[in-house]
Amino acid sequence: MNKISVIVPVYKVEKFLPQCLDSLLAQTFQEWQAICVDDGSPDNCGNMLDKYAQKDNRIKVIHQTNKGLSEARNAAYKYVDTVYTIFLDSDDVLHYQALELAYNSIEKTKADILWFDVKKFADGDNVEQSKINHLSRIKIYNNPFKFYAIKTKWFTNRRNRMCGIVAGKIYKSEYVKQTNFTSGVFPGEDNLFTLEITAKINKLAHLKENLYLYRQHQASIMHSLDVGKVKNNLRKEVNGYVKMRDRLIKQKLSLERMKIFERYLAEIIFFKKIFKPFIKKQDIAQTKEYIDNLINSGEFDFRCMKFKFRVALLFYQNNLPFLSRLLCCL
Repeated sequence: MNKISVIVPVYKVEKFLPQCLDSLLAQTFQEWQAICVDDGSPDNCGNMLDKYAQKDNRIKVIHQTNKGLSEARNAAYKYVDTVYTIFLDSDDVLHYQALELAYNSIEKTKADILWFDVKKFADGDNVEQSKINHLSRIKIYNNPFKFYAIKTKWFTNRRNRMCGIVAGKIYKSEYVKQTNFTSGVFPGEDNLFTLEITAKINKLAHLKENLYLYRQHQASIMHSLDVGKVKNNLRKEVNGYVKMRDRLIKQKLSLERMKIFERYLAEIIFFKKIFKPFIKKQDIAQTKEYIDNLINSGEFDFRCMKFKFRVALLFYQNNLPFLSRLLCCL
């Protein structure tokens, strides 16, 4: 029986798809299935997937009309019948020992999510995959939501922090299937998913090995973002967090974790992602109106923010933007 489901959303990547799928076929760990979702790709990706599926019955293919990255990932859920799940973007590559080391590590630690490191490589470069003979020490976090959502002095080193992207992680499938990706939000759907799933789990682990190989190329989604779309999607992302809060309340998330969530919402989403960039750049009036509406909406509990953030917001509300800007730059 297969033990890991690898979800692979596919769209306009015919140049990179073979290397992605070949990295799965080369795995030292054999008990996996790949659920590849052809999201209405207009190139030859659909045919390529079908050919790979004919060669190896562990590769399952879903063909659907184009619905976007989130819906492509969600569509794969109905075929996930394994204990663990990994997400793999179709222009990226897994180290040939990735599934073996990830599986052994999460089994050993009994973690709900184990993340490993992501190594970037430029399109056209050779992907070096040295054999990993001795694993680095695995670090375990028994309060995963606090670790992920609140930056403390202990965790200032970014290399030791879990980021919001879904790549480079192995999840218990039970949590994945409880947590859909938010449709229509990009960028930001990864972090919505990661925040919600981390709010529910009890143990998190980190294996410091470069097992996920992330390709950087100009055709990737992240390199082709339209600034106007990013601003539009920011509104959708904020709505996604507000709806998430309602879901977590219904699921009776503990009071401690709800307090962490409220702080994350106020400090990271409102202050650092929206307010701080605006106040530093003195953005257009339309953005100011949006920020004012957010402040007055009652959706954010600003009392839980750091003192410096509260003072900066107070200056702004009292028509002293230059003082607010000064605090934001410190």
